[in-house]
Amino acid sequence: MIGIVIWRVWSLVEGAIARGLATTGLGNAGATGTAFPHGALPIGRWIALAAITGWSEEITFRGDWLRQFSAWTARPTMGVVLQAIVFGIGHAYLGMRPVVRIAVAAALLGICAVRIRNLRPLMVTHAWADVLGGVMVRGLPY
Repeated sequence: MIGIVIWRVWSLVEGAIARGLATTGLGNAGATGTAFPHGALPIGRWIALAAITGWSEEITFRGDWLRQFSAWTARPTMGVVLQAIVFGIGHAYLGMRPVVRIAVAAALLGICAVRIRNLRPLMVTHAWADVLGGVMVRGLPY
């Protein structure tokens, strides 16, 4: 249940950020080259990869790196900010607008990780958002 709430807040915040960034001069060039797979087996593999990626990114960024950055700076707030910046930069291949949106989403997830002290809902949320986001953006081309 908490994962659904986090996902809904995440999608609302990311949508607001996307609308705000659409009026800026930030580029979105990298996102146009993304190809969604065609056929049942490739789509199944893509869904599995998207789910595993969401799961592993939560362990890495909101688990390990958030703790490390918080310990290095002795401030959980800085841990949240730094992991969000690194996470956003890691998605630079998508263009600048997605980097900003993703960094804001990473900060939101980082705040949740600090508050609830449990990565499982975040892992489910992130995996679901990656899978659903791909389906919503590209559809299921059967």
